[in-house]
Amino acid sequence: MRKRVLVWSLSALLTLGVTAACGGSSSPTQSATNNFPLISSGTLTVATWGTSPPEIVVNGDQLTGLDGALLNAFASDHKLTLKVFSTDFASSILAVQQRKADMGAYFYWSPARSQQMFYTKPIFADTTVVIYKDTFTYTGPDSLKGKKIGATTGSVYTPIVQKLFGNNVVVFPGITQMSTALINGQVDALVEANTVATEPPLAGRTDIKQTQVNPGDFGMTADQLTHIAYNVVPCGSGKLADALDAELAKLQSSGAWTKALSDNSAQPVTFANDRPTQGCSG
Repeated sequence: MRKRVLVWSLSALLTLGVTAACGGSSSPTQSATNNFPLISSGTLTVATWGTSPPEIVVNGDQLTGLDGALLNAFASDHKLTLKVFSTDFASSILAVQQRKADMGAYFYWSPARSQQMFYTKPIFADTTVVIYKDTFTYTGPDSLKGKKIGATTGSVYTPIVQKLFGNNVVVFPGITQMSTALINGQVDALVEANTVATEPPLAGRTDIKQTQVNPGDFGMTADQLTHIAYNVVPCGSGKLADALDAELAKLQSSGAWTKALSDNSAQPVTFANDRPTQGCSG
């Protein structure tokens, strides 16, 4: 399995229709030692939707990977206990919106989502690949005609492949189900982020291959092939976003972030260190 290259220069377009409004019913309390609100004083509750190395690895209340390096340092510096709110993708968005979680880890930007959550600065990016078993010969988009293509609810790739392959697209509720279908031969290929190939259940399998998607393939433009990932906080929690960004800057300036990238087999490249367009106030 090849190393993942972090790319920082393009906007992400992953869309998911989540209709809940910004904010929620809970009233977060402000820590006695920090100037940002938290659901429970002294505890940082992080919504996660699964393991996706090198970006994030979830093991109970333990986080590793790149986001683990950031959030463990943040919790230590602010004298907080890290609590993991593990759920599925859509529910993790709702957990942030409804203030059941102080933040959410590892999200792409979309116009709709930017109205539902407030974004921090970026920390890494995924690229677009075709994932398939080594028994299939992939030579380009045309080689997928007549084949079964796996997709997931809410993915940026689902409407793209549905437009091209119609009823040959099989939509699953999540990555685990989609990847299991590939292993079992229910689908022939996935057009997805490269992270899918290195997270369970595909992680470590020697029979799984991936090929980079080029501009123009599947009708995708260059800016659709790189998906920058951010952490998110509830709308109105800009002070927490500021503190998270300050922690990332501290790790970068100290060299600890370079070590985290190396430890997680991720090669850094130049990126625009900016928050995306916000659809709600911090």
